[in-house]
Formats: sequence, C-alpha cells, structure tokens
Amino acid sequence: MKRPPSKGEGNNPLPLPTAGTPGAKQRSGQRPPPRIREPALLKETGRGWEEWFQVLAYFGAASRGEADSVRFLRDEHRLTRCTARVIVARYLAEHGLRPSRKKAAAAREVRLSRTIGAAPEAVYDAWTRPHLLTRWLTTRARNQLRAGGRYEMAGGTRGRYLELDPPRKIRMSWDHERQCPGTEVAVSIARKGKGRSQLRLVHRPLATREDEVRMREIWSTALDALQTFLEGGSGGDLHLWIQARS
Repeated sequence: MKRPPSKGEGNNPLPLPTAGTPGAKQRSGQRPPPRIREPALLKETGRGWEEWFQVLAYFGAASRGEADSVRFLRDEHRLTRCTARVIVARYLAEHGLRPSRKKAAAAREVRLSRTIGAAPEAVYDAWTRPHLLTRWLTTRARNQLRAGGRYEMAGGTRGRYLELDPPRKIRMSWDHERQCPGTEVAVSIARKGKGRSQLRLVHRPLATREDEVRMREIWSTALDALQTFLEGGSGGDLHLWIQARS
C-alpha cells in the first residue's frame, strides 16, 4: 500500500465555526472535538476529512495514540499544532477511540509501589494498628478493624474499611474532607523473599489531573515514611507527610 503523498502546508490554525460539521457522529458522554467545515479544511490543508482519515489510518493512529498522531501530522505534513490536534481528535472520536470525559475521569488514579525490608505481617500492622500509624502517617489514629468498620486520623482523614485480608490486602474508602472525598484506596502486600515485601497502592477514581498530581505527591511522601519507619525504626519522615497535606 503506497503512502499518501504529503499535502497542505498550512501556516495558520483553521477557523472553528460554531456550527457543527454535517454528518459527524457524536457519542454520548463525549466532548465533541472542534468542528471544521469541509471547505475550510480543503482550503487550509488541501485535503478533506476522508483523505485525512485515510492518512491517519495508514499511519496507525488507532494504536499509536493521540500524541504520536499529532506529531506525525505536524512533522510529515507540515500542519500547525492546532490543525493537527483538531484532525486527530475528530478521527479518534469518529472511530470510538477517544474516551468520554466520564471514562477519562474514572481512569484517573495514583498507582505506587515500594519494596520494603519487612515481612508482610509487619507492613499490614503498620497500616492498621493506631499506635503504629502514629509512627509514620499521622499524629492521631483510631479505628474499628473489621470490614465496614470506621477509621479516623488527624487532619480530617476518615473512611471505612471495605475489605481486610491480613496480611495481604486493605481496601478502604477515603473521605478526607479536603482531599478527594468519596474515593477509594487499596493496599496490596506480597511476600518478596525473606523479610521483604512488595507493597502496591492504588487511589481512585480521582476527578481532576490536579487531584492526581497532588495525591501522588502525598502518597509518595507517605510510603517513603513507611519504608523508613519499617526499615529503620526511626519514626519515618512524618513532618514531610504533614507538610504535604497542609
């Protein structure tokens, strides 16, 4: 199959009329991509929608993703960033390859892992015993250690235990009043050799990119403190955790 020849060396972004492009499909829950009328697209780039769709299909945009496809149109077809993004967004939306806003929000999460020099039983206890939680995570803690039981910590952290499987798994609701209430935190712990554990933490679903960035920073600080505490017994870097939460 021959590669489509390069056409259209537009130097200005395409005009974006308020009216929608006829014939374009919209899927429920999606933010529709910017609309460009066919004549404007032809004038600016030398190709219509179907031709650009063929170019992107040849490139493999479905598997390569949005960022690579935009870069391809800019580098190989000399389109502006704005024009390339509009064309790629429309292509992905038309082919059901662009997630809806609802799905994108549901997909936002924090995933972190640590290899800790402590047995799974010790790691599990550090997450569930109030007198140990105050050594690395918070200054005050109390809980009802059972599925459905409540937990509370200083600073507004609270929730319920949704699943407890000692020493392998802790799943709990996260209802911090200022930091992503109504979300869920899952901690899994696996043995990794003698006296070592692999800990994985997932916090989801997060509503915004800002929430994702902030919670990643907070949980990274917390897991560093946990590792320091379990491996050195020094109490961890609690002051860094409190600073990150303020």
